[in-house]
Amino acid sequence: MLWLDEGALGPDEHNLVLEALVQGGLSGLVLLAILLGMLLREGWRYARSADERTMACGIALIAVAAGMVVRNMTDTLFVRQNSLFFWGMAGVLLGLPLSGSATSTPAPSAAVARAPRPG
Repeated sequence: MLWLDEGALGPDEHNLVLEALVQGGLSGLVLLAILLGMLLREGWRYARSADERTMACGIALIAVAAGMVVRNMTDTLFVRQNSLFFWGMAGVLLGLPLSGSATSTPAPSAAVARAPRPG
């Protein structure tokens, strides 16, 4: 057991897996693994899509998740703003393919098409 000075923040495991195990126990580690596994599974499903935008989002999601895990094996940066950025980016990459085509524009209404053009 580590004895901490008064006011110390606590031990830092410098590893995402160890920190999840120490802070959340075995159930916390399992839940983190399930959450990341589901994220990677959706990224893989998107990456295999025929739609180019969905495929790009899937590849980016896998890259972001893998980069986060690899980076957090030597120092835990999965806190505060970094965590918010990661989950925000994951949410955008998961939701973007579901938002419809970004390149398609709605057809103009008949009234707009008949309106006289200046000039």
